[in-house]
Amino acid sequence: MRKYVFTSLALVGLFALLATTASPVSAQVTSGKVTGVVTDAQTGEPLAGAQVYLDGTGRGALTAENGRYFIVNVRPDVYTVVAELIGYQTFRKENVQINIDATRHVDFDLTPQAIAVEEIRVEAERTPLIRIDATGTLTTTTSAELEALPVTSIEEALTLQQGFLMVPANTNIVAFNDSRRALTPIRIRGGRGGETLTLIDGIPINNFVFGGPAFSITRKAVSQLDFIRGGFEPQYGNALSGIINISTKEGGTELEGTFEYQTTEFAGALGSDPDDLRDSDFFEGYVSGPVPGTNFGGDSERLRFMVAGRQVSGAHTVLEFDDDVFDPSVRTRPDEERLNPAEWDVFPGWRAFGYDQTRDLMAKLTLQVTPTSKLNLSVIDFRRQQLPFDFDFLRAYTNPLESPIINTLSDTVFALDANALNFDIVQGSAEINRTLWSASWSQTLARTA
Repeated sequence: MRKYVFTSLALVGLFALLATTASPVSAQVTSGKVTGVVTDAQTGEPLAGAQVYLDGTGRGALTAENGRYFIVNVRPDVYTVVAELIGYQTFRKENVQINIDATRHVDFDLTPQAIAVEEIRVEAERTPLIRIDATGTLTTTTSAELEALPVTSIEEALTLQQGFLMVPANTNIVAFNDSRRALTPIRIRGGRGGETLTLIDGIPINNFVFGGPAFSITRKAVSQLDFIRGGFEPQYGNALSGIINISTKEGGTELEGTFEYQTTEFAGALGSDPDDLRDSDFFEGYVSGPVPGTNFGGDSERLRFMVAGRQVSGAHTVLEFDDDVFDPSVRTRPDEERLNPAEWDVFPGWRAFGYDQTRDLMAKLTLQVTPTSKLNLSVIDFRRQQLPFDFDFLRAYTNPLESPIINTLSDTVFALDANALNFDIVQGSAEINRTLWSASWSQTLARTA
C-alpha cells in the first residue's frame, strides 16, 4: 500500500511541476453560491442555529439570527440541500442546480415536531423560471442536457441557441485564408470573432490573433455551459458580443464513465456513396472516480480523477458532380452552340476531397484536502490536421502525375486556355497543436473564497 501512496504523491508532484512551468493567466469565477432563509412553518419567525448543508459534500453553514445562511464557492452541479434543527423535521430539497457565478436562493420552512417523524423531501425545480439576479441574457446547458441533445460538440449545442452562429468554412462567407486555418469561427449576435470570449474553468482560451476560441474540448468533459449574450459583469474583460463559459467535470466518489462511437461505414456498406466516401469515425467518452490504490488518513475518496477524450476523422468534403464531364483527350473543340462542361469538370458522381482529423484529451486530478479546500490539476491537449477542399485543386485531378492534361497536352490539337498552364498542384494543409496546463487551489473561509 505504501508503494501506491508514493506513486500517487509523485503523480501529484508531476502535475504541479508541469503546471508551474506554464505562463500564468488571470481566471474568472467558476463557482456559485447558495443562500436563503430558514423559518418556522407555523409562526414564520426566522430560526437561528439551523444547519444547512449540501448532502454528500461536507459543505454547509449555520443560520444567523435573521435565519439567513450562505454557502459560497460551490462547484456547478446538481445538489440536494438539507436543513436540520433540533426540535424540527429535517427538510430536504433535491435536484437543486447551482450555476456558474450565480446565487441560488433556497428557503426552508421547518415544521416543529413533538416526536420523531420522517423527514420531508421536496423535489425542487432544477432552475428557477425567472432569475431575479440576471442582468443580461444567459442560457445554461448542463451535462445531462448535452447528453440528451442530438449533437456531437459544444458548438453544435450552442447553434441551437438564439444569437449563436458557427460560420461554415467556405470562401463565400469567410476569407480564403481564414477558411484554411483549421479554426472554427463563431459569431454571437452578428459580432466579430474578436468580440467573443471563451473560458474553460475560468481561463480565457481566445486566439489572440484571429479571435474566437483557440480550441475546443469534448462535451463529455463539460459539467455546465453558460452562454451569455448581454449585460456582462466587469470581471469579463475583452468581451463585446458574447461569452462562452465552460465548467468541466471533476472526479466523483464512485467510478463511472460513458463511451460513444459513430461511423459511416455501415451506411456505406448499405449502398450510400456519400457515407462510404466520407469514411467518418467518431470516438468520444470519459471515465472518472477515485484514484485506485490511494488512501489518505483512511479516506480513499479524497484523490479523484477525470479523463475525457474525443477523436474525429474523415474526408474534409464530399461532393456530387454531374455526369457531363470534360474530356481533354478529344482532338476537336466541343460544339460551341450548346452548354459544355468546364475544362476542369472531369469528375462524375460522388467524390471525396481532403481530410479533417481532430483529437482532444482532457485529464483532471482533484485532491479534496478538506471539505473547504481543494487542489485541481488539469491538462488539455488539442490536435487538429486539415486538408481543405477548393475548386482550384480540381485541375490537379488529385494526383498531378496522373492528370490527363499532363498526359495529353502534347497531343492536343486544339489550344487550351492560357490558365491551363498555371494550374495549382500544391494543396496546403493546416495543423493546430494546443496544450493547456492549469493548477488551482480553492479555499473557502466563512463567506469568502
